[in-house]
Amino acid sequence: MGYGKKTKKRRDLYKETTDAIVAAIEKAIEEGKPLPWHKPWTGSEGGVMPVSGATGKRYKGVNIIRLWAAGYDDTRWFTYNGAKKAGGQVRKGEVSTPIVYFSFIEKKDEKTGKDKNIPILRAFSGFNYEQCEWPEAVEAEAVEAERGDNLKLLEATGLEVRHGGGRAYYNRASDYIKMPKLEKFKTEDDYWATMWHEATHATGHEDRLDRTFGKRFGDNAYAFEELVAELGAAFICAEIGVTPSAGGRDDHAAYIQSWLKALKNDKRAIFTAAKKATQAAEWVIKSGEGAAEMAA
Repeated sequence: MGYGKKTKKRRDLYKETTDAIVAAIEKAIEEGKPLPWHKPWTGSEGGVMPVSGATGKRYKGVNIIRLWAAGYDDTRWFTYNGAKKAGGQVRKGEVSTPIVYFSFIEKKDEKTGKDKNIPILRAFSGFNYEQCEWPEAVEAEAVEAERGDNLKLLEATGLEVRHGGGRAYYNRASDYIKMPKLEKFKTEDDYWATMWHEATHATGHEDRLDRTFGKRFGDNAYAFEELVAELGAAFICAEIGVTPSAGGRDDHAAYIQSWLKALKNDKRAIFTAAKKATQAAEWVIKSGEGAAEMAA
């Protein structure tokens, strides 16, 4: 009887990431607190989106949600050695947060015989600025997100908005957003947060990003699109400095259980949702940047 080396079980980063985000959502619900992406938009000198403390490069997709869910006010993240190189030191006992990325391996296709690149999900350990000791000279004051001009950004997208009634929605067939009037909302920021939710839906139109969800999502496709809109709106709000009231829109509660079901049933679903939401937010923000360049 032979004894070989024990095979090390491969880390399931899809499940690990999904489980962490689901746990953060469920904890927020249990404690009556805002969801991980509902927060006052303040941050460090890097802005309000999570960034590499070493390079200043923004994280995208599912990393935004995972790093926001970690609960730190500062938005800068470092590797252990990266913090040391920047003059800091991770405190003893601090727990890292995995930051995921894709690398590619070349593999021969058995059917065609051609080489193809296979994406492999990997991760490195990230530590927030707040988890480190820093010399006084390195410390930075937290700054508020720069307040953008919501109306100018909306106009730059070219999206049609009609006002009236008591419900907000996007009509894909006729390609317009329907919004209650501003005075119907608790605050102006609640109005704009809702507008950006519907605008995210509108980016999925076939003339824009042509976003659809196939058989993989089945009956969950509608709830999944709502999750994309929820995340997309949060990303836009973070960029432009909109702070909606705690708890979000009144109808969000109706979708949360559907989101959780979809995420628990498909460990890759949050990766898809975050990617689609990032694309939608970038489409909106770049519309504004393009309009600004034309006006300059």
